Amino acid sequence: CVPAFEDREQALTVLAAVMEQAGWSNEFMLQASEPKANTIGFCTKGANVRTIYDNPNWGQMFDMSHPFVEWTRRDSDEPATLVALDIGSFTSDLSLIKWHPGATEGYLDEGEQVSFRQGIFDLDEVCLPRVLEESLTTPDELSLEDLEEIKKSVYGGGTYELQGFTLGDWDQQELIRESLERFCSSLWEQVRPVLEEEPIRWFLLTGGGACIPPLERDLRERF
Repeated sequence: CVPAFEDREQALTVLAAVMEQAGWSNEFMLQASEPKANTIGFCTKGANVRTIYDNPNWGQMFDMSHPFVEWTRRDSDEPATLVALDIGSFTSDLSLIKWHPGATEGYLDEGEQVSFRQGIFDLDEVCLPRVLEESLTTPDELSLEDLEEIKKSVYGGGTYELQGFTLGDWDQQELIRESLERFCSSLWEQVRPVLEEEPIRWFLLTGGGACIPPLERDLRERF
């Protein structure tokens, strides 16, 4: 899966080089945009019927018992759009899925799909060094497991004990809150133009960003 950037060919070139360095053959490498892969997973419970030679057959992939299909059939007799935003480590991927009501069951199709060069790593780069400053520790000195535990605690409004220091205590809460707000504002400024004039009815947030309660609340309020 490749982020849906304008310079997608460059991303594919980098991916092919990484695969070659790892000793993996890219002769039969299938290419799909990250937002499209997310859309397929969200709406089909992973029942992806795409083949090597054709695009997804949306008619085959949607089971009429799927929750999203049930919501649209029950709650919307007008065109509406599901927004799916996946906030990952290095990118955020936006998918729009459009519902068209019909005389019987209606149907779904793909809307805009785009990736943004902003992920949780950008929040970490700004926030974590300052949170760790008093403990005389840098993020590079900690294991990935410790970093994830620290982030889960302090980004969620809690504290974490490290080498006799309390990370995320009252004198750091303002810093963390401001960092989260700036992250949300920056991401929203990129997302908002894609959503203009769209009849948004549902919003689905996933990825690492969905695990940070203040981030989730902020984005849901903006939507």
